[in-house]
Amino acid sequence: MKIRSVLSLVLLFASVLAFSQDQEKSNSVVLELNKQPVYLNEFEAVFKKNNPNPDTSPEALDEYMDLFVNYKLKVAEAEALGMDTVSSFVEELSGYRSQLAAPYLTDQETTEALIKEAYENLKYEVKAGHILVRVSGTAPPEDTLAPYKEIMKIKKQLDEGAEFEFVAAAKSEDPSAKTNQGNLGYFTGMQMVWPFEKAAFSGKVGEIVGPIRTNFGYHLIKIYDRRPSRGKVQVSHILVRYAGDTLLSKQKIDELYTKVKAGEEFAELAKKYSQDSKSANKGGLLDEFGAGRMVDEFETVAFGLENPGDISEPFKSPYGWHIVKLERKIPLAPYEEMRSRIENRIKRDDRSKTTRKAFIEKLKREYNYKRNENEIAKFYKWVDDRVFQGTWEIPKKAGNQYLATWADTGITAKVFAMYIDKLQRKAAKEDIKYFVNVLYSRLENNKILLYENTHLEEKYPEFSALMKEYRDGILLFDLMNQKVWNKAIQDTTGLKQYFEQHRDDFVWKQRAEVTIYKSENKSLLKKVAKKLNKGWSEEKLLSTYSEENKLDLTTEELIEEKGDSDLLDLFAWEKGVSPIKEHNDRYTLVHFKSFIPAGPKKLEEARGAVIAAYQNQLEKEWLEELRGKYDIKVNKEVLYTVK
Repeated sequence: MKIRSVLSLVLLFASVLAFSQDQEKSNSVVLELNKQPVYLNEFEAVFKKNNPNPDTSPEALDEYMDLFVNYKLKVAEAEALGMDTVSSFVEELSGYRSQLAAPYLTDQETTEALIKEAYENLKYEVKAGHILVRVSGTAPPEDTLAPYKEIMKIKKQLDEGAEFEFVAAAKSEDPSAKTNQGNLGYFTGMQMVWPFEKAAFSGKVGEIVGPIRTNFGYHLIKIYDRRPSRGKVQVSHILVRYAGDTLLSKQKIDELYTKVKAGEEFAELAKKYSQDSKSANKGGLLDEFGAGRMVDEFETVAFGLENPGDISEPFKSPYGWHIVKLERKIPLAPYEEMRSRIENRIKRDDRSKTTRKAFIEKLKREYNYKRNENEIAKFYKWVDDRVFQGTWEIPKKAGNQYLATWADTGITAKVFAMYIDKLQRKAAKEDIKYFVNVLYSRLENNKILLYENTHLEEKYPEFSALMKEYRDGILLFDLMNQKVWNKAIQDTTGLKQYFEQHRDDFVWKQRAEVTIYKSENKSLLKKVAKKLNKGWSEEKLLSTYSEENKLDLTTEELIEEKGDSDLLDLFAWEKGVSPIKEHNDRYTLVHFKSFIPAGPKKLEEARGAVIAAYQNQLEKEWLEELRGKYDIKVNKEVLYTVK
């Protein structure tokens, strides 16, 4: 017991010490610019982010502090010029903030569970049928009652022994049920709307699940089979559509099959004879597909082929006669590879509502949310049918009484009334209570999320630091553009003057004018070398050898500086034809045609390098000006505490 108490005290002391150290860093001023403090924790965060294995010697810290001061001076100058208030800056930063805030405005635990659930479903294929009674996903309660009674009536029939397929054909409001008796075939995860998928994959084979509600209506689902996923396949096919004389179609596909078996190229036969216009010009190649994407007959044959290159016998589908060639089998990718794709899909389907709802409920608990049902209920009387004509007026009684509170804020009756007033329009009448509840829930959810969004910086220090980094980065870019980068490009007089003053910095090394010949065939290059040494022109040589060796002989003409090409550095820089050498698994020879001695560059030839150097000078001069303008104080005692 004593040991546990001592250990608890040690852990408590350690956590208090760590907290006090963090507080000390956040309160320790490491730099002052015009008496504006910069705290150690900001410097240390930037320093360690840019130096994963930092050298914390005084010399290294001094060097980095010098760079940090330059950075802070530029940001301070941008602020002094009011660049942080320009509408384009505010808009750009707001766009970045929306992207950066997104991960903080969702329930990561729920999201992760949904991603894992979806991947688990992708490992299997379920064969199911359904009976549908339609109802809109946004229907008010009174409009859902009759469809619900109908689906329960159908369920009772099934519970009493009625045959599912017979009832589906007779009662289902899915038009396809008349012909397929409700049978949807096999499907895998993320192919159906989420509530349907969840029910189908959680049900047992032989079981009838439901009713479950989707945006289409109420469903009863019968689970016929469940099997491991077969992944995806990619195939090519030749299609002969049914003609008036089906025997003629069969004879034609058999003739094509005979040609395939005799060794004729499948892709060429598909281009010439396949009646699938979309794939024929691609040699019959179809996009990859998985379960439920093709008609059963086609899918069964395609997945039944074992090895790439295998070709099926002719078979029938509703579209005609087919011959299929397997191009490749594609197994389900590992979870790590699929995770981001699944997450993006989840953001676009019904699962996103679940993560949003879970996050809002979490925030309500965190912020001590309280709801005043009595105040909300008053709106059931205050709102009338005029709201569906767009003529409803805000009642005087809707004042500052709270309908709900959380943290240090809430929603007043007046705010909700103004929200209804803003959204009212001519529309079909609804149940007033339902209408009020839907609008209130929407407003409340938006307000809670907005509250969280506006408090992210104070709640999450790492988010605050990231936003500051983006803010300062945009300011820095805009100011550098104005003071250095664009100025160096637009100031043609200053650029010329800089070039004249620094001509010795922009010179050519010795250059060679060459033609490089490459081939996997060494004997071919020997022939090329022999002809070049005999004085053959390159035009004659290429017309002789290039036509008959299109894929094997490649040439490249260029002018290169000495020391700038790893390939040319393998050879002695001597006029004439070089020996043949091996480079990157190919044989190479170089024809050194002429040499250009070292010498000064013209401004046009060195423009890119001159602009870069001029920019560096402009930045250096500007920083000297800023260092004279701002009072800079570095607290080295605090700086050297960085470890």
